[in-house]
Amino acid sequence: MKSASQPASQSYQRVAFYRLTILSFLECMTPAFVQNLARLYHDDEALRSWLWNTWHAEEVGHGNWIRSYIRQTWPNFDWDSAYVEFATQFALRLPQEEKPLSAAKESLARCGMEAQASIVYRSLAENVDDARLADLLKRIADDHLRHFNVFRRAYERYNQQESLSVWQRVSILVERTRKLQRVDLALAFNAIHTHWHGAMPFSALAPKDYYRLSTRALYQNLVREETRHLLGKFFHLESWAQRQAYKFTSWRLAQSALGA
Repeated sequence: MKSASQPASQSYQRVAFYRLTILSFLECMTPAFVQNLARLYHDDEALRSWLWNTWHAEEVGHGNWIRSYIRQTWPNFDWDSAYVEFATQFALRLPQEEKPLSAAKESLARCGMEAQASIVYRSLAENVDDARLADLLKRIADDHLRHFNVFRRAYERYNQQESLSVWQRVSILVERTRKLQRVDLALAFNAIHTHWHGAMPFSALAPKDYYRLSTRALYQNLVREETRHLLGKFFHLESWAQRQAYKFTSWRLAQSALGA
């Protein structure tokens, strides 16, 4: 990645900073979900063990790795204080925003989030100049792809009893990404703007401008291709109705990933 001090790359550096910081916040919030998920999967000891010993550790590890990079690249940003503000507000709204889902529905929702995370990290890795950062982002993307496959297997198991309709699948996948954009990103922006030692090295971004700058054409082919590959696992594509649902859901998650 180019130095944050180079004027020619300031716009790109600004978007990269926001994307990396938001990702680090969300990764570090994983412990807030593990206990509820372990309770939901009460009948699957192996899955509960994976949640505590692998998913929890790797997600928080991702957040800590990105935090270290942010500290080195933008030393005037007080990541710790910003994260405390974000995490505090996140915890306050969590009981209101999180509605209990069935095991199959929650597994599917988690598949959508893991797919989206893998897409975001892979698109970032393809478009940074820092080889060390690109390698880190690719490894994180691979981790999220493995997590996706674990939650997919959980979904397939629990859906044998629940038999979610195609429209339920679309609604679950799309609604979780809407919630991320509606609440989590707004909280992150509020925290980011108020925790600098001195002036920000670039002008502050409003969420709508962040979305616009994040959806450049250079991301779109990769994002759409991977989104369709992952989501195709949840629809029977020989059915016309399910093909249309699949196309819509792929498009919606791709657009959300580009703005995440």
